[in-house]
Amino acid sequence: ITITDRNNNRFSGNLQVFYSRPIYNSDYNSPVLVHRDNDLDFEYLEFDRLDFAPQTFISNLTSVLAYYAYIIIGLDHDTYAPMGGTQYYTEAQNIVGNASTENFPGWNSFGGSNKNRYWLIDNLNSPAFDNFRTGLYMYHRQGLDLMHDPGKIRTAKMNLKEALKGLKKVNDQRRNSFVLQLWFDAKQAEIVKIFSDGEAIPIADLKEVLLELDPNNADSYTKIGQR
Repeated sequence: ITITDRNNNRFSGNLQVFYSRPIYNSDYNSPVLVHRDNDLDFEYLEFDRLDFAPQTFISNLTSVLAYYAYIIIGLDHDTYAPMGGTQYYTEAQNIVGNASTENFPGWNSFGGSNKNRYWLIDNLNSPAFDNFRTGLYMYHRQGLDLMHDPGKIRTAKMNLKEALKGLKKVNDQRRNSFVLQLWFDAKQAEIVKIFSDGEAIPIADLKEVLLELDPNNADSYTKIGQR
């Protein structure tokens, strides 16, 4: 948390959220969520208790922290089982509902931003993003978790490729979605390294998808496979 402004007992700033998942039989942690929330705004008196209740709004600070805790737990469960994070996204959605009537930014669909807490959980709970969520499982559990075994590296890379290609279906339904932007913010460097090093697989079709979904990193994707 970085505080940039204070007015009596009202504070504002930003919150940097980072979650990485340990990869089986390795010392590598794969980044899954890298995000800076610029809508951090809360009231706090020294020695106040930091209370949270799932069914009611008590404090914006604890609501924001609980929201991201549920988001991270949900993402983690999605990487270990198909659609495994549903119950945690439901809890995060409840927090949004409780906070949306309060006078704090980041909880509503209006206001000109489609990159806030409202839209993040909207994306994760929408059927339009089922391919993203099942892709989390394929990418991590059926991809990265197999990379420790030399005999399974090709299978792992093919599964990684299919998980990434599946994101095109998500983008076709929701162009420039917040979740896909966050995904590539976290994964771009990892994707380039995986498909540039080690055993090679056919990637021309994958590069087409990556260039379409993440044009901001087109230079990096174009160089994949070039030795």
